[in-house]
Amino acid sequence: YNRNEDFYAVLEAGRIPEHDVVVTNPPFSADHIERTLRFCAAGNGGRPWLLLLPNFIYKKPSCAEEMARAPSPPLFLVPASTYTFWSPGRSFVTGPSARQPTEAALAGKPTTPFECMWYVSLGGLEVHEQVVTWYRKKYERASGCTLATCPEELPERARPKRTVKRPNPKVRARMRAKGISI
Repeated sequence: YNRNEDFYAVLEAGRIPEHDVVVTNPPFSADHIERTLRFCAAGNGGRPWLLLLPNFIYKKPSCAEEMARAPSPPLFLVPASTYTFWSPGRSFVTGPSARQPTEAALAGKPTTPFECMWYVSLGGLEVHEQVVTWYRKKYERASGCTLATCPEELPERARPKRTVKRPNPKVRARMRAKGISI
C-alpha cells in the first residue's frame, strides 16, 4: 500500500490500510514524529514498524511516552555511516535577493540535519531477543551497523550530543547581548 493520500485523514476516517509492516521516514517538522509513533505503537494492531528518525527522539518526553505504548521497547538500528538526505527542487536562497533556482539546486542539495537511526519494533520481547541474537551472530560485524536493545547500548556516535532544545538565533543574540551564556 503506497497511495499518495493524507495518512492522518485516512486514520481519522478509520480506514487503516491493509498492511503487514510500516516502514517510513516521517517529516521531522511539527508533530509528525509523535503522530507516527502514536499510530505505530498503539494503533497498528501490534504489527512491526521501522521508523527512520533523529537519534534524539528517544529522549524527547512526548516521543518516549508514545513509544512506551508499544508491546515492547523499540530496538535501535544504527547505520554504519551518517545518512545524507536530499532536498530536491529547493534553491536554498530566501528573502528579497531570492532568484530562480539553479540547475544544481533543482537537482537537490545534500543535507544532514540530524544523526538518524532506525527505531524498530517487531512485536514482543521474545521476537526482539531472537532477532538480536540472529543479527549479532550473522550480520553485525559484516554490516558495520549496530543493533541496540536500549539507549545504553548505542555507540557514542549515535548518542545525542545535546538534549535540550536551544533557543532560535534571534533569542540567542538577545541572550548574548544581555551577557547570558548559552
